[in-house]
Amino acid sequence: MNPPFFTVENTNIKVTLKFFSNLPDRTAGQGRLEQILIDNYMKANPHVQIEVEALQDEPYKQKFRVYTAGNQLPDIFMVWGQPAFFDPIMKGGYAAELNWADYRDYGFFDGALDGFSMDGKLYGLARN
Repeated sequence: MNPPFFTVENTNIKVTLKFFSNLPDRTAGQGRLEQILIDNYMKANPHVQIEVEALQDEPYKQKFRVYTAGNQLPDIFMVWGQPAFFDPIMKGGYAAELNWADYRDYGFFDGALDGFSMDGKLYGLARN
């Protein structure tokens, strides 16, 4: 089963997604887990190529500002659910709205998605 956030029905169409992460170590910890998930997704969906750009926190934040200033955000990106960081992203229309119902059974604790929502709309998911 494909996750609800991205499905391509026509596998004849080649799709490249740009993924921006703040986990540059792809060999251990959460960065490795993230990379395993990406690799497994591409293996199950060979028509999808995911290009990863990963930087440490401070360089990540700086590059993120450059991306938003140029309105050129990657297709998938990591953000902190803190209002100071994510509120401008939601208000600026840089993040796509997600369907709350798609994530109802994912086991998120109450309040875990509060930092990723605004005006009753969901724009992101907690990583942990």
